[in-house]
Amino acid sequence: MKKLFVLFVFAASAMFVSCSSDDDNGGNEEKIIGKWEFTQEGTIVNGQEILLPYENEAPECGIDSVEFNTNNSFISFIYFLDFNDECDSDVETGTYLISENNLIITADGETTVLEIITLNNSTLKVQVTEEFEGKTFVFITVLEKV
Repeated sequence: MKKLFVLFVFAASAMFVSCSSDDDNGGNEEKIIGKWEFTQEGTIVNGQEILLPYENEAPECGIDSVEFNTNNSFISFIYFLDFNDECDSDVETGTYLISENNLIITADGETTVLEIITLNNSTLKVQVTEEFEGKTFVFITVLEKV
């Protein structure tokens, strides 16, 4: 479950969006380049955004992060302790694309579209909306550039 959330809560849609002009992105391609650490996660309840500190499962092993590269690839690291209490990590690689206010992530043959709420030189905040059994859920992830 944590892996799905971290891949930007990223268990979602198979929708792919393309963009014909880089000008529509307001320089977001340059802003996203670099390493980002997960700092908050949350949802929206009754119209109110609720964010909690992101809990690294094994901070003694490393800080969960994602790095976006200039060639539109990314790599994410999620650290945890295995059954023997030894450090281990889940490494995910894939590609990304920014189209208007969407961050489109493709990994392991699945594409997820995340809405960019905030992207500047220090903060990346994204959300994904899911429908399940007739109910709508919004998942939010906040990352800080390191």
